This record gives sequence, C-alpha cells and structure tokens, in this order.
Amino acid sequence: MTGHGNDESRPDDILAELARWSATERVGRAARERTRLRSLLEQSATEATLSGLLVDLAESGVEATVSVRGGGRYTGRLSGVGRDLVALDRTAQGPVLVPVAAVGTVTPAGAGPATWQPGGRRRPPLELTLAGALDVLAAEAAPVTVHVGEERITGTVASCGEDLLTVRTDTGPHRAVHVALGAVTGIELR
Repeated sequence: MTGHGNDESRPDDILAELARWSATERVGRAARERTRLRSLLEQSATEATLSGLLVDLAESGVEATVSVRGGGRYTGRLSGVGRDLVALDRTAQGPVLVPVAAVGTVTPAGAGPATWQPGGRRRPPLELTLAGALDVLAAEAAPVTVHVGEERITGTVASCGEDLLTVRTDTGPHRAVHVALGAVTGIELR
C-alpha cells in the first residue's frame, strides 16, 4: 500500500500523534504571545511619562500615595489630572491639588493592571492648569492650606497670577502672603 502512513498505523495512533502536535503548537503559541506581551509592556514602559501614569491611575479610580518635595505626602483617590496638576480626593481630609512638578514618587495602593507598569505618553484629558484652578478658587475666596515644603499657609485664595499666588491668612490681622507658584507642593481645599 502506498501513502503517507505506515501500513500498520491505527486510527488511535494517528489521533494521539495529532493531539501531541496540537498540544505542542498551543504551548508554542502561548509562549510566543507571552514574549510579545512582555516586549510590548517593556516598550511602553520605556516611553512612559509621569502624566501618563497619573492619567492611568485617575481613570482606574485607585488610591495612591503621592510624595512631594520637602517630604510631604498625600494619600487618596486620584480624581483628575490637568496639564500641570493632579487632584486627589482624600476621605477624611478633603481634596488636595498637587503640582506635577512637585511630585517625587507615586505609589498605587494594591494590585492593578500589570502591577501599574507605566503605560506610555498619554496626555492629561483636562486642559486645566494649577494657575487656572487657583484663579477659580480666588473668585470664590476659597479657604485653603497652601503647602510650601514644610511651611503651611492657611487662609483664602486672594488672587493667582501667572507665577504668583496670594493668600489672605486667617491669623492675626488679615494679611497677604505672596507665594511663588513654582514653590507650592500642595493645596488642601478646606
């Protein structure tokens, strides 16, 4: 008899051989997919930005700890990311605005997608800037605590210019404290 198989081949032997071949192919395909996924994650991580990570965390609604220059840290759910600020909702203390330039580290709570491997060059969805947010707070004479490193300035936002924040303090005679916007490490809304 001519053909591809042995004259003594049985259907069970052929099926067993096909099953081994199919299993080998599945294992190989899974290994190739894991390698491809790992490569994509590594490539994405090498292109990652702080803003992109903050956007990912805000969209996921997870809680994170953000440490800032001067040793301060804020823990809460990232609720929004603007061009140069991130907003955190803190359950007990209320919301805080943190300038992205002041951020030192970001530590997400718990597990997340790929254990929060940074995901690329995403841009913040909000065009809002820190100066713009402070301008809105000034219009409302909003009560705040402004953090400048270890210093705390409590009062109401009187005005905000391009790079200067003025806070009318609560203590003593109502006096104005002028703060370089670039020195701000956090603004707690009271």
